[in-house]
Amino acid sequence: MGYIFDYSRSEEGVFFTEVQSYNIDMEGYECWWIKKEFSGQQWGGTYDFVAGDTEFMGFPDGSSVGNWTNGKSHWLLKMTNDSIPNGWKSADDPEDSPRYRKQREKMVQNQIQARKITDSRVINAMKTVPRHLFVPKQLRKKAYADHPLPIGEGQTISQPYIVALMTERLKLTGGERVLEIGTGSGYQAAILAEVAKEVFTMEIKEKLHERSTKTLKSLKFSNIRTRHGDGYFGWGEFAPFDAIMITAAVNHIPPPLLKQLKNKGRLILPLGNPFHFQNLTLVTKKGEDYKVKQITGVLFVPLTGHALEGKRKNQ
Repeated sequence: MGYIFDYSRSEEGVFFTEVQSYNIDMEGYECWWIKKEFSGQQWGGTYDFVAGDTEFMGFPDGSSVGNWTNGKSHWLLKMTNDSIPNGWKSADDPEDSPRYRKQREKMVQNQIQARKITDSRVINAMKTVPRHLFVPKQLRKKAYADHPLPIGEGQTISQPYIVALMTERLKLTGGERVLEIGTGSGYQAAILAEVAKEVFTMEIKEKLHERSTKTLKSLKFSNIRTRHGDGYFGWGEFAPFDAIMITAAVNHIPPPLLKQLKNKGRLILPLGNPFHFQNLTLVTKKGEDYKVKQITGVLFVPLTGHALEGKRKNQ
């Protein structure tokens, strides 16, 4: 047995008795025809279940009954019956759905490959990681759009293309240990984890650290270590790193991070005025020297903590 929870009225008590059938419609929506009981009546309906809410698709006999007469409802369906088809997706289920996989395929084709990202490992990672599970639930329908999205605490999840570009420029082959500064939602760490051997990621904002850690654990990423702290100083315990990625803007390259970079290692960051535009910059370590290459103009939120406090003290 399970129940349907009505957000709009905050009432429980709509029980469904069995799943009549399961199918995938023409647009890739996951649909079920469910027999429900409410006030002694049995209703049958077909539903499109996406990330925690349902879109009413009409009754099999063409009738309209009860609260499902409008085109869209806001009901959260939770199942506790083991006999429900494996394709059932709940709001808290980390598994994927055909609808989101289709959106992700389009994202990779139109935003990533169309902009000349060619590394097959990066492309596969972008196709695999469910980006919609790293954004607030109310923004999941925009998860695969070609722009950043707010994730709370004044931070954002980067545009998909920028995530792919920064990952590709590190030239990871699968055996590397990577340090990420600025976990944020955890999405970039997840992409790195698909391409590298180990990922160490730091987040200075405690709420984001806790949320991203929970998300990454729910998705069974066993090669990611998370830490709450100021990433400016790196993670000396696990240094040196083959590659380092800074996902927030800073006006200089933090010296502690350069020291924690292996010889021939690569560091990528948005370098420039934290409150204006920056240049996405790749730094390659060669002995005591560093080769610096500017890639493209970007706009990131500032790296907070020591990096920002030091800037203010010098003003």
